[in-house]
Amino acid sequence: MVGWSSVPNDAHRARNEDAFLVMPDRGFFGVFDGMGGHREADIAAHIAAEEVQETLAPLAPDASDEAVADTIRDAFFSADAAIRAEAQNRGGAGNMGTTALLAIVRPAGADTWSALVGWVGDSRAFVLPAGSRVLRTLTLDDGVLRLRAFSPKQAKKYQAALGMVTDSKHLSLRERDLFLERHVLTQAVGTSLQHVHIAAHLLSDDDLLVLTSDGVHDNLTDREMSAMLRRSRSIGDASKQLVLTARNRSRDHEHVRAKPDDMTAVVVRLAK
Repeated sequence: MVGWSSVPNDAHRARNEDAFLVMPDRGFFGVFDGMGGHREADIAAHIAAEEVQETLAPLAPDASDEAVADTIRDAFFSADAAIRAEAQNRGGAGNMGTTALLAIVRPAGADTWSALVGWVGDSRAFVLPAGSRVLRTLTLDDGVLRLRAFSPKQAKKYQAALGMVTDSKHLSLRERDLFLERHVLTQAVGTSLQHVHIAAHLLSDDDLLVLTSDGVHDNLTDREMSAMLRRSRSIGDASKQLVLTARNRSRDHEHVRAKPDDMTAVVVRLAK
């Protein structure tokens, strides 16, 4: 079962700079967030979604994890080349990019699932295990945290801590700087792609796999997202509530997390 929702930034309601990929029959789910402030951000995101879908099409259902990982890399680099070519066609190179987040989910056992997650940028994948209240992050942003942390482990701790911030008064100066710069990317598809991150996860029946653009998880805390997922009437309702609540938060200019943006959420309940 899968639900999804996507809304544009209030600043450009006729143009959504996010794109998403939902193919439940193949177990393919993705989110692509065109780089805000850059030209043709919406085009970059949609090119990436189309290129990824096309590259994934021949993937065999029984392909090995290694083959799936290679296909994810090929898909992202193909999207990178296509976006660069489109930028050239439009009169210039660079500054036309997008994040890319892709989860390929396949049965692994009687009640378990294999999820290979690939990403570039700061769109995130989460899992809410069945019966749990704790939303677990599966990705680490390509952002200033990676540059300023001593190790990936420390970067993950910072990312988790910043995902809970509701009042900047209790942050150290270092944490406050990181919080304010959490939107800054160190690589993106179409502009500076160097490495595709891929991680394998074993999930269980009734777990919720959640993919979001930063318009959702920058506006909401992880705890708020978990609460919405747990109390939603359906998967479709869960995705809509995440996006609508994030949009309402973005309009609350007094809130420390408020950030106008395009917002996309894909929620998958794992069940055979």
